[in-house]
Amino acid sequence: MAIHADEVSMVEGALGMKTKTADDILTPLKDVFAVPSDTILDEEKIIDIYSSGYSRVPIFEKRTDDSSIRSIVGILLTKQLMVVEPEYERKITTLPLQIPFTVSPQISLIELVNLFQAPSLGKKRSHMALVCNFPQKAEQLLDRGVAITDDV
Repeated sequence: MAIHADEVSMVEGALGMKTKTADDILTPLKDVFAVPSDTILDEEKIIDIYSSGYSRVPIFEKRTDDSSIRSIVGILLTKQLMVVEPEYERKITTLPLQIPFTVSPQISLIELVNLFQAPSLGKKRSHMALVCNFPQKAEQLLDRGVAITDDV
């Protein structure tokens, strides 16, 4: 019985997940589609978020000097926007935000997939992770409702 090319690709991919790390596949924060925490959900902004094509969008607090990302406060599941009525112009942080996993850059992709599949012990977790140098410190801050900054 011959092995098909797609089967070989699957095996190679599975083996690669053991050797590749989060650091190998992460998207740098400066390249992430994210939305400021002071965003008002009017019709234009809701369309902008949907048009991004992402199902999970980080919500961030801005730096005071240049409006860049200072800290992540949570992850918006964009499907929640279906029930938002634009005429009410709600602030984005009035929606329930997911708490992302925080992981070390050295975590293997197989460990990361296992983390996403494990029960989250009553916490609302997103299938998105923040890769950071001090994941335990970041997790403690997020669990207390404190935004994590880029020095974590």
